[in-house]
Amino acid sequence: MEQVLRYDIPVIHPIAVHFPFVLVLLALGFGLVWLFRDRLQWLVTASYIQMLGFAGAMVAYLSGDIMKEQSEGVPIVDELVHLHEDAALMATWAIGVSFVALLGARYVHRMNTSHPGTRLWVRLVVCFLLLLAAVLVVWTAHIGGTMVWGIIS
Repeated sequence: MEQVLRYDIPVIHPIAVHFPFVLVLLALGFGLVWLFRDRLQWLVTASYIQMLGFAGAMVAYLSGDIMKEQSEGVPIVDELVHLHEDAALMATWAIGVSFVALLGARYVHRMNTSHPGTRLWVRLVVCFLLLLAAVLVVWTAHIGGTMVWGIIS
């Protein structure tokens, strides 16, 4: 039991990567409900969750360099690390852009006094950006999982 309590995690990256994965998919779910229901609370919830997903993505991206250094010499890591880094950068940007789009949709929703709710085209664009961010996060996670568990044949 003492070993469990004294365990030290040398790199935070393997832990940090789970937060953007879950949060971005969750934000997509709330965004899709907002797309069909057009209620402000769904939009606000999606934006807060995406904000947390963006913060998690930044931590995961920045902590990746330490993990990369410690994994040098592992053939599968050496082969896929640059693809994983590029995918992570694209995913982080997509999460950030979708978060800004959510904030913009909240602004449009508040300023739109002639029509209750948010226009359909705004909801579609924002949900497309949420979907793009989610796909890029899943792709990045797939590459990372291959680096940890897979074998290139």
